[in-house]
Amino acid sequence: MPNAASTWIALLAILVSSWLLPATYIEPLECLGNRVLLLTAHPDDECMFFAPTVLSLTDSPNVELHSLCLSTGDADGLGKERVQELATSLDILGIPANRSRVLDLLDLRDDITKPWNHHVIAAVVQHYVHEHRIDTILTFDAQGVSSHPNHASLPHGARLVQGVRVATLHTVPLWVKYHASLPALLHKSGISRFLPSSPDAHGTYSATAGQYLRCVQAMQAHRTQMVWFRWLYITFSRYMWTNEWTCVQ
Repeated sequence: MPNAASTWIALLAILVSSWLLPATYIEPLECLGNRVLLLTAHPDDECMFFAPTVLSLTDSPNVELHSLCLSTGDADGLGKERVQELATSLDILGIPANRSRVLDLLDLRDDITKPWNHHVIAAVVQHYVHEHRIDTILTFDAQGVSSHPNHASLPHGARLVQGVRVATLHTVPLWVKYHASLPALLHKSGISRFLPSSPDAHGTYSATAGQYLRCVQAMQAHRTQMVWFRWLYITFSRYMWTNEWTCVQ
């Protein structure tokens, strides 16, 4: 898609959502510590699914946020490029290079057909946790948002790590996933006060319009992945605006 058209789509989404969204909507995660690790499977997970949380935490003076990506995303032979794209994305989101790491292991290859071994995940994450004194891990839940088996493997491995709290990102139904403004509209109108809340929800982070723009910029850093349908995701996905979390350990 031409850059001009891409920019207009992003601006339109920002204008609409800036009316829908409150200035900010945060319910801090109950189990959140001070030294936090975002555990992802592939480059671009950090901005496709976790950006509202990442931006909230990198803006907090009380949280030191790290990123550990367990593969280079080399399924299409673009691993080297994708690692560079991830570094740019993390810089936009506010995670410095000395708090990020990407692994390239035979046992953790990007593969949409196979889950990863939970004990291998636990071993590599345990090493990072010990090295950086991490107290909280944030990662996917067992549905992995998109049902990708690599995503879905992460919470099982994370729960085997000793000495940390673990929180997982709530996977919403498909019809909710692609109604980006729905949660914001409910909060803005006050309707959400009359709706039952999920008993499993222990924290929520919603992006402001300005933060959404940074999410878009981070997505654009992943140039090898910016096919046309990614712009539909950017425009309509709830995960560009809102993350709901559950403390599982």
